[in-house]
Amino acid sequence: MISIAIANTYVPVSRPVRGLCEQLSAAGRTCAFFYNWEELRDLSRPSSLACSFYVSGSVCGYERANEMVTESALSYIAGEKPDFAFVYLGCTDEVGHAHGWMSDEYYHACSQSLDEVGRLVECFGKPARGRAPKSKYM
Repeated sequence: MISIAIANTYVPVSRPVRGLCEQLSAAGRTCAFFYNWEELRDLSRPSSLACSFYVSGSVCGYERANEMVTESALSYIAGEKPDFAFVYLGCTDEVGHAHGWMSDEYYHACSQSLDEVGRLVECFGKPARGRAPKSKYM
């Protein structure tokens, strides 16, 4: 019988694989991470990030942590212009687990997170007239 367990706990792979940030760093590109869920620190290996900003959503509250992540990302990306930036806003995930998907609290968290994403897109998402956008958003 085969038993499989899935968890959000970091487990190193038996054969390390170079991830996106490692590949970009090796190519001379700069990467930055902005997040409020600590487990995401394991997505990149040491020395592959030019900037890593983490604030604990469980300590200061995820709504405030989302705002702090956005502020840090806005400031760093505008000033340093990294080639790749990862921004994670954990409020919707945390509230979904605590109050349930599609609950009133969840809708509020989605709205707040969308406001933060809107701030990022407003700042970096407008290409010059007649030019294709340089940045891609997921």
